[in-house]
Amino acid sequence: MASNLQYLFCNIDCITAFSTERVFVTGQTMDNHSTFIAATLGLPTSWIVKEACIVADQSLHISVESTPGVHFVCPKCGATATLESQAEELWHHDSFLNKKTQLRASVPYIDCPSGCGLQRINPPWQHSNSKFILLTDEKNNSFSS
Repeated sequence: MASNLQYLFCNIDCITAFSTERVFVTGQTMDNHSTFIAATLGLPTSWIVKEACIVADQSLHISVESTPGVHFVCPKCGATATLESQAEELWHHDSFLNKKTQLRASVPYIDCPSGCGLQRINPPWQHSNSKFILLTDEKNNSFSS
């Protein structure tokens, strides 16, 4: 079953790129700026920016996932666990780096070895002061209000 996220992010043409000076330059790739974007998002080393580009409507599209092989801490008990599964989530921000932003994330889930069961690892941008809004997720396939 194809998720809404796959539909929203398929065949995006990157036409411009973001530089660390916050200047948009036509023809550059975002690969050189993934470290800057990761730092701006507050990503720890357990997360990586997989892709980022400015699309035709001048919005910023970012794809983030967990670093392969990394261990996570259970949010309930603090036990260390490895990745069990991931779920695609789509987030929106009205003015991240002065651009409307779509953030697609492969959010990790762990199976806690201490018996807490399957636990979602909260992404670093999900906190009380965050302006990112969860639009949809693969596990629930619904929109947040």
